[in-house]
Amino acid sequence: MPDAEHIHMKEKYTMKIEYCDMSNFEELMDFLQECFKTTNPAHLRFEELYPDIYRKDSELLPGIVIVREGGRIASSAGIFPIPLQVGNRSIVIQGVGGVATHPDFRGKSLMTKVMDEIKLMIEKQNPPFSWLGGMRYRYSRWGWERAGSCINFRLWSKNTAVLEHCGFKTREISYAEIPWQEIITLRKALSFRGNASLESLKHRYMRPSLRFFTAENEYKDKAFIVLSHNAEIVEYCGAPKGISDILLLILKDLSYLNVSVPMINDSCYRIFSALAEYWEISHCNNLAVHNFRECLLLAEENPAVHELKGLGDCGINLILCDNKNPEQRIFLGIEKVLLHFKT
Repeated sequence: MPDAEHIHMKEKYTMKIEYCDMSNFEELMDFLQECFKTTNPAHLRFEELYPDIYRKDSELLPGIVIVREGGRIASSAGIFPIPLQVGNRSIVIQGVGGVATHPDFRGKSLMTKVMDEIKLMIEKQNPPFSWLGGMRYRYSRWGWERAGSCINFRLWSKNTAVLEHCGFKTREISYAEIPWQEIITLRKALSFRGNASLESLKHRYMRPSLRFFTAENEYKDKAFIVLSHNAEIVEYCGAPKGISDILLLILKDLSYLNVSVPMINDSCYRIFSALAEYWEISHCNNLAVHNFRECLLLAEENPAVHELKGLGDCGINLILCDNKNPEQRIFLGIEKVLLHFKT
């Protein structure tokens, strides 16, 4: 019969996996702060940084995996649904965040245990793809690779002379002044966007270091921009000319701004490119494909496809299979100007 000390040591090193809820929320927040302040002593607490995700009453808590050792939280990560509008398609992908191991338990492959569980959770939901922020070398083994394409513009105040004022009344507003229903309406007019609910948006706009700007003209055309840390345009919507006038207002005080945009040659793209001093095509962080067929179907929504004029009927057979997932076969074809699929 084992003695009491042996039993104690066995319990101490027995790992337990669980999912977050209201009962362990504060413990998880303390854990994340301890983990991330080791690389950045000034790191804000996660409930301050991401109030739309980390709240005691959030419905997203069950998506957070916790691994314990000896009763303590040793490692954790979470999956969080990201609703998107891609052209005419509404989809939900999974984002992965809050990946951390406590300094006392590092070097014991606990992140592997957590990420294995995260990958299984995502595969059960079978989204077209998932998103993850972080270093590629840490996460490529689970299928996340640098992927996707966007254009990063650096707007420079010295280029504002190329734009004329379009007659919009522009101003900075406080969080309390945000016209929520108007913002939702303006965002819905965008073909490529995040599809956050009103409640989620209200919490997201509580993130620190955000500034809000609106524009309106005599015809009641409106525009809206969200600025982060006086450097990044993180949201924009509404009348392009109103967006242009807001940029003129902001760039009176700031020498430069950064903005990432989809590869769509629309009116906003042309405004940003006119103000840009530098630009580059870059990846959209780490993406992992989970449903090959659904990812390819999203290509139908790419405006570039409809610019492929003058091509005859052509196509290619694409096949994806591995030992874990059923084989998926797709014919990707261009017929006149239409992209079509046969599965």
